[in-house]
Amino acid sequence: MRLNLSTQPIYKDAELYLLKFQQNLTRGLTLIKLYFVNHLRSLGTEVTKKIADKDKAKSSFISISSLNTLLYIHFRSLAATLRPLCHELEESAKRFPDYESLCNDCCSTYTTIRSQLLSTRTQAELAWLTKENANDILDTVRLCCTFVMGLCQHEFQLFSKFFSTPMPALVTFQELLCNHLYHHFRPMIARESNHVTLSEICQTLEAYQVSSTVVAHSPSTPDALAVTELTTSEDSLLPFYHTIAKVLKDAQARLVNLERH
Repeated sequence: MRLNLSTQPIYKDAELYLLKFQQNLTRGLTLIKLYFVNHLRSLGTEVTKKIADKDKAKSSFISISSLNTLLYIHFRSLAATLRPLCHELEESAKRFPDYESLCNDCCSTYTTIRSQLLSTRTQAELAWLTKENANDILDTVRLCCTFVMGLCQHEFQLFSKFFSTPMPALVTFQELLCNHLYHHFRPMIARESNHVTLSEICQTLEAYQVSSTVVAHSPSTPDALAVTELTTSEDSLLPFYHTIAKVLKDAQARLVNLERH
């Protein structure tokens, strides 16, 4: 209707009907956004409280995998309700770019909540894995890489339960998680002075890389890294591969520096 009235303004009262249509559409889509945001924030607050209660009740470390019900199953259940509404926003944004900001608000709220739930716990889990394998740095590297790799895949899959189209905020969020891995490894590599160990670390990191062509051409900006489909596991790991490439570069530089001295 909007397109017809916009292209055929000769109809009687076309401008008036177009204005009313735009107002009603904007009002309806805004209500959808508010519903989406409010329910997501409510669940985020509820999950945060329950996790805090678990932390208080248990003195030992609680891994992310042991919090699967709170961190993932509850969100998947909510996605069943919110996805059809989000789909309406996405489809409207495709036809009318004016409404892209509503989709971006929903996505931004989603990634902010996921970041609040996972960022600190990701750092804690990396520290715990390192402590548990303090005598074997190669095992530490493998376990930490596998953990973050799986985390990126899980977050990509959960995102696809809510949204059907890719958004830069998803990549930015995944990069945040991967940066914890990079900053965790960086001092470990800087302290390592054994040539053989560094060489083995490089080999281990190479095993986690995607093909050299993809990594070499993976840009560093969120917009450039944004995927075009929310379906492939390869897309879900682009930020991870990019991070591994940076860690590998640091390890290789450290190895070269040691050989020079």
